[in-house]
Amino acid sequence: MSEARGTAAVVAGAVEDARRAVAPVAQAEQLDLLTSEDCLEPDAAEVLAIQRARGGSMAEAVAEWRAQGARGRKPGAVNRSTADLARYLGQFGPDPAVKLMRMIARPVELLAAELGCTMAQAWDRQARVALDLMPYFHGKKPVAIDMTVKGDLHLAIAGLTHSAEQVEQLRAEFAEVPEGDGEEADNADFFDVDPEVSE
Repeated sequence: MSEARGTAAVVAGAVEDARRAVAPVAQAEQLDLLTSEDCLEPDAAEVLAIQRARGGSMAEAVAEWRAQGARGRKPGAVNRSTADLARYLGQFGPDPAVKLMRMIARPVELLAAELGCTMAQAWDRQARVALDLMPYFHGKKPVAIDMTVKGDLHLAIAGLTHSAEQVEQLRAEFAEVPEGDGEEADNADFFDVDPEVSE
């Protein structure tokens, strides 16, 4: 009996020591891993420009950069390099969309003669180009999905939600009765019905 008290005393002492060790940690303040300022990574070129213009340390330049507010493109703005490349390539020829529109505007007979192909091949090429240009003229409409359920909906997957016997029982209960057969629902074999009878 004295051994049980001794073991209980040791365990109680260990638990008390653990409580004392954890108590200061439990009351400590939870610190954020990242502050909102850390989320704004400075642009090195802009920070250097601020430092050169105003002098001072790099830390002061970073602080001033962060004080100026959020950076980046406004929503819907075109990437500068994309606009520059389009402007540069525009010097060497017509706009690709204009060229494609002119191609599909040509009569099929002339296009077939110019390309040295059949009229069907010229028509197919015009149709492909028209499909490529379609989104610039007509936005794609969302697909309407009818999610209405008439009556009860029951999902039965053999081996997953139901046993094979239960699935067969559900099939027998909910299968449609063939018209003009004269059979009772309890006696009919619904899955081996002659197609001519059911139509």
